[in-house]
Amino acid sequence: MTEWIFNLKTKLTVLVMMLCSLCVTKVYAVELGINECAVTSGQNINLRSINLTTDDFKPGTDSVIYTINQDAVFKCYMGYDTQFPQLVFNQGYFSKFTKTLDAMGLGFRMSIKETGNASSAVSFSWDEIKSTQSGNELRKEFGTKLPVGTTERKVRITLDFLYTKAYSESSAVTAFTGISNVLNIVPFSYSLRQNGFILSGFNVRILRNGLGKVDIVPLQV
Repeated sequence: MTEWIFNLKTKLTVLVMMLCSLCVTKVYAVELGINECAVTSGQNINLRSINLTTDDFKPGTDSVIYTINQDAVFKCYMGYDTQFPQLVFNQGYFSKFTKTLDAMGLGFRMSIKETGNASSAVSFSWDEIKSTQSGNELRKEFGTKLPVGTTERKVRITLDFLYTKAYSESSAVTAFTGISNVLNIVPFSYSLRQNGFILSGFNVRILRNGLGKVDIVPLQV
């Protein structure tokens, strides 16, 4: 009887440990240096594939194909100065990315807002994001100032994919691979850029007007 109870307790203990292991949320341990920031949760921005027939959408600056809202947490360690956090786009990557999208008549705009306070959302227009093609590094301050010491903040990123202009070719199929650390939060332009957002891979398929339609013509007798 005692042995049976011991075995039962052992099995229950193992079962509890297994269940608890499924409940653990992955924590990213980040070693921050002075005047550095890192995204510690919600890094993965899952971009959806686009299947577009050109008669489904009318092109325009506000022709939204889909919208993503991404909640994230970032942490900063300020050593000797206070500063607004900045969202910064990697110039090398976004220069090529926007050029490929623009050639297909697509684009996107983005905004970022600290949640939990009265700060306003800061927006990045498609024209501003495309300016990376000219060699400009795009970055803007957002939220509230970071005090000296370690601070953790929550943000929401909103991304609208756009059908900006009519696609000139008959059809297109393009695959974009996922990439990490090309969208970062930093306190200063010279700050080390680590543990930024991760953009997932996605596919774009654009079909010409009328593709897939069958025209029935009566037989002539």
